[in-house]
Amino acid sequence: MQFLIADTFTSSLGKLTDTEQKQVKTSAFDMQINPANPGLQFHKLNAARDPNFWSVRVNRDIRIIVHRSESRLLLCYVNHHDDAYRWGERRKLETHPKTGAAQLVEVRETVKVKQKKTRNYTIDIPLSDHSKKSIVKFLSDKNADDFIFAGQKSHYTRKAISTVQYQRIIKGWMRMLGVDDVSSYSTHSMRKTLASHIYSKTNNVEAVRRLLGHQSVTATSSYLNVSNDDATALAVQHHFI
Repeated sequence: MQFLIADTFTSSLGKLTDTEQKQVKTSAFDMQINPANPGLQFHKLNAARDPNFWSVRVNRDIRIIVHRSESRLLLCYVNHHDDAYRWGERRKLETHPKTGAAQLVEVRETVKVKQKKTRNYTIDIPLSDHSKKSIVKFLSDKNADDFIFAGQKSHYTRKAISTVQYQRIIKGWMRMLGVDDVSSYSTHSMRKTLASHIYSKTNNVEAVRRLLGHQSVTATSSYLNVSNDDATALAVQHHFI
């Protein structure tokens, strides 16, 4: 069996104490010598997206996350129990489409959003752990056929919240934050601000376009205060169009 060590394992190992590192190295050496050693405590990560992820017990609290197949054992990550499991449950091993190299990628929960403005164009919106927990908690007292964001008045609860209603909610939030003039705050301005922040950090027009659900960089450029020519040039440079 091929024995491999990922960069993510090496970097995570360096964050442990000296004593913990020694214990991890001992367990890693045992796996390299004999992966079938009955003394090694392998536990399958049932919640992982990749069925080949396992944890290996180092001590009472430390776990090594490995990717195990019939021909290969890859040490992927090491940390305290909950953090290690959380890492493994959100990763999977894929083959890079161009280089053919194996790579560990993070898997995020997403929601599908159908945009009427762009002829029911559907986009996937990634959810952070915090957002997912908030939505699950928010939906705990709702029925399966209820709208997530229902109308505010009692006779509107079987209808989706209206544009006027959610604009009022946003302006109310801004007043709570002490903003006097709330006329310029809306869902559109929040969307534009997010797009600008992502672009300023990544200089990636395609990332912004995909997140906003635009079908062309021309539409995206209006959100970013950049010219269509500049936006198109960046997209071409990075092989996005």
